Amino acid sequence: MEQAFLEQLAEKIKTNHPGLGSRLCVVMPNRRAGLFLKRYLVPKTQAPVWAPTVFSVEDFISHISSLTVPDPLTLMFGLYEAHCSVEKEKATGFDDFTGWSRGLMRDFEEIDQYLVKPADLFGFLSETKAMSLWNMDGKPLTEFEKQYLKFFNALPDYYNYFAEKLLKSGQAYHGLACRQVAENPEKFLKPLPWDYIIFAGFNAITPAQLTIIRHLIGEEKAEIFWDADSYYIENADQEAGRFLRTYLKDKSLGKPGEVSRYFENGQKTIQMAGVPRNIGQARMAGNILKGIIDNNDPNILSRTAVVLADESLLLPLLNAIPEEAGQFNITMGYPMQQAPLYGFFDHLINMHINASEGKDPLLAYFYNKDVISLLQHPYTALVADSKLLRLSLENIRKAKNAFIVADAFLTDSDKELVGYTALKSLFIKLKSPAELTALIINAIDLFKNADEFKGSEGENYQGAYGEILFSLALIANRLHTLVNESGLIGELRTLQNLFREAAAAMPVPFYGEPLEGVQVMGMLETRTLDFENVILLSANEDTLPSKKSYNSFIPFEIRQQFGMPTHHDQQAVFAYHFYRLLQRCQNAWLIYNSEADELGGGEKSRFLSQLFTEMPSVNPDISLKEIKPSARAIITEALPITVDKTSEINDKLIQLAKKGFSPTSLNTYLACRLKFYFTYILGLGEPEEADETIDYR
Repeated sequence: MEQAFLEQLAEKIKTNHPGLGSRLCVVMPNRRAGLFLKRYLVPKTQAPVWAPTVFSVEDFISHISSLTVPDPLTLMFGLYEAHCSVEKEKATGFDDFTGWSRGLMRDFEEIDQYLVKPADLFGFLSETKAMSLWNMDGKPLTEFEKQYLKFFNALPDYYNYFAEKLLKSGQAYHGLACRQVAENPEKFLKPLPWDYIIFAGFNAITPAQLTIIRHLIGEEKAEIFWDADSYYIENADQEAGRFLRTYLKDKSLGKPGEVSRYFENGQKTIQMAGVPRNIGQARMAGNILKGIIDNNDPNILSRTAVVLADESLLLPLLNAIPEEAGQFNITMGYPMQQAPLYGFFDHLINMHINASEGKDPLLAYFYNKDVISLLQHPYTALVADSKLLRLSLENIRKAKNAFIVADAFLTDSDKELVGYTALKSLFIKLKSPAELTALIINAIDLFKNADEFKGSEGENYQGAYGEILFSLALIANRLHTLVNESGLIGELRTLQNLFREAAAAMPVPFYGEPLEGVQVMGMLETRTLDFENVILLSANEDTLPSKKSYNSFIPFEIRQQFGMPTHHDQQAVFAYHFYRLLQRCQNAWLIYNSEADELGGGEKSRFLSQLFTEMPSVNPDISLKEIKPSARAIITEALPITVDKTSEINDKLIQLAKKGFSPTSLNTYLACRLKFYFTYILGLGEPEEADETIDYR
């Protein structure tokens, strides 16, 4: 394997900045790179050394600006306050506001990152909207069209109120913090707590960040250490080098440094394979890992990465990693919304949303299917006895009511069973979102106190489910605080949407040894990191690069006019990540989903086609192979199911014959004798469900 980028950076630090220690600051695109850099900084001797201060770019900006970045929910509530202040009595409800606020929040972030003047941009935008509504026949605008234009005219006021309110409280979203530092360098960049700063491994730098870096380089307080290869830098048509080609020519960013020639001079083996479905990709990755383990030294695993272009493949991959791999490290976190424990709370919230009023105003009438789903959820068995759950389900089916109260299925005769009180506490009547958040917190406490969540000494179990429970508690408590302080959430459905958004934005972290074993990571986590063996999954078009999608109020043409990012920039960023990941590796397996379905797939990424078309002329020593994996079919003969005709069965048949066989029973016997046996001899049938509508029967 070629010398890793971070190893080169470590050598540069040792050679050019010896003895600076923590007075040297290193800023990189992500936090994980800092762990690997410190490993390379450790000397071969056992003598201790002072490590430099290492920041991700987000942490660096937050540190020098002294502004804290609030969580997304706090920002959403702050933006709604700005909406109410500007629109006053015509402000929309919070429920409607949440639908479009995320797009506006993203636009504000990019406006600040790209140092665009909000008044100019929004003025241009509102004039464009006015032109699109102009009636050439002279007809006046409708009331709806007037409100539409008024909204766009008010966007500068939204921005100003929101930004000023955040800054007064010592807070800012990342783009606003960058803008503050870029526009006030004398205030924020003098004095600095470090003697020197190295910015390393950057590709697409926003204008705000670039202004800060230029100022520091001009003051001879900083430099940039690029990671670039001649293959995509010297080829003007290669989108992977789109940003770096500009930066390397910019004299205000200092001496550009040497561009590597790994693709031109190195030796690699790159294999491409199309495999049907996500499970097939995960299984192939597991087989590749087993082959690497069988044919190499065990230490090879720490130099091996499995990269998921589509992070939803994490769960199938975890089941496919062979036992021989031992410890492995996951950088991206477990998707909370895929956890069964999260599903329990989503069922609970949904049940209360669908609850109805009934004869007794003090009781909640729950939709029977929601109750059955909650009682049958596997995690409900942790807080209630299985007998209690079985009796409750029987009572619901006997009642045959579409909506049912808790007393109808949790009867007084079951009070002595374990979990009766805990289970009944989930079926109280709720009057407000604040009561629902309190109920969620109470349900979390029930799980925390369950025996299955405790260790041998009564301590809370800190495995994966303990982490999920902890993350759910953070979300529930944050929502509870916001609901009580703001008073903006009036509907349970709105609370459910916020709960789902918060869960989607908070993957459950995995704890392990980050520098040992196979590294499982997403595409963005690979920045600045290099591996000898790379297994890339979901190398499909619309995943690598991601398909163009805008949740924005700013159209493509106006983005171009004001120098804001478009989908072309996003594709160039993905191209750089893809080629940078490959430039130092020795072996790479690029796997894509070959079968199109409702989840996408079918077409391999354009990057794969480009690589296999161009690379033979760049370096013939790079081995490019397209493999067609095949799975061995295991065919087993179905064992026959036989039932001996005993005297009891004969007696039952005689009884049926005396009553007379119905046409349905005879058809059942002709179609499937085993089904006839189960249905008419054993009397096994589908349970009757409550009729929810009136029909002709």
